[in-house]
Amino acid sequence: MLHKKDLAYYQNLDYKVIIESVNDEFGKEYIAYCNELGKYSCYGTGKTQAEAVTKFLRDKDEFIEYLYDENKPIPEPIIQTEEPLPNGVITLRTTPVMHAQLIRQAKDSNISLNQYLNQIISSTSAVIDLKSHFDRQIQFICDRMSANFEAFYGWMRNGIQIENSKSDSFIRKYRTPEGEMFSSSRRKE
Repeated sequence: MLHKKDLAYYQNLDYKVIIESVNDEFGKEYIAYCNELGKYSCYGTGKTQAEAVTKFLRDKDEFIEYLYDENKPIPEPIIQTEEPLPNGVITLRTTPVMHAQLIRQAKDSNISLNQYLNQIISSTSAVIDLKSHFDRQIQFICDRMSANFEAFYGWMRNGIQIENSKSDSFIRKYRTPEGEMFSSSRRKE
């Protein structure tokens, strides 16, 4: 068992909720999420900030319950320390050819090299977050499909086939795991 604590412990963790406004063709909407659970994995949306937060808190509990039931890791809130934030200055070493290429691309975009590099870093970071979200969603779907297939296969395995020698069809009877019977007719091939 991966989890050393009970489900209620994880559902009652105090995550820092982030609220962003999003404008699209339908108007302004808010999205509420926390970084630890993933912006695109567990979030709430609404026409108001309160509605978005309410939906996020509900969905957060369901998402954590899913992770708990599937014995998947549940990230705990990141504890903020009293350490100051870095100054935002990064020294980057690259080849002269790459440096020239980046300068040209920044000029083509009519922005400074610093702005251009920030855009590259930001968009790459967003793609990584999005990939992580899709990886979790695909895993969730695969887990559900696998469980449904196993149940269906077990259900079909319990079926019996009765052929009717007087016609060109047969009847297949199935017994569900709960013991219910149903049948289907098919033509012989």
